[in-house]
Amino acid sequence: MWAVVLSTLILVALLGNWSQLMAATKIGKAVSIKTTVTGKVGSKSRRLATASPIFKNERIRVNGRGLGQFQFLDGSKLVVGPGASLKLDSAIYSGGKKAFKSLALSTARGAFRFISG
Repeated sequence: MWAVVLSTLILVALLGNWSQLMAATKIGKAVSIKTTVTGKVGSKSRRLATASPIFKNERIRVNGRGLGQFQFLDGSKLVVGPGASLKLDSAIYSGGKKAFKSLALSTARGAFRFISG
């Protein structure tokens, strides 16, 4: 009985996390992740891996020895260094392979490099 209740609660929690991510706007993906890089959309946190999607308004955090490389839908790239924290504040994408009309990043700490597409 308790196993069924526990399984149901875990499933509901996982679906809640997934539905919040699905409601977010995908703006790119991780192309390389070293050690620990996390993303947070709203109140839901997740550990990023190579090929993980990244979303508008996502907070990216890299541990002290980590490195995250991301590619946006327009082909531009972002490299986030060890100990960095930044938020992908605003992305207005025109669709297809055309460039972003605008992209805003809020940095809290750390080093990053942006390469336009």
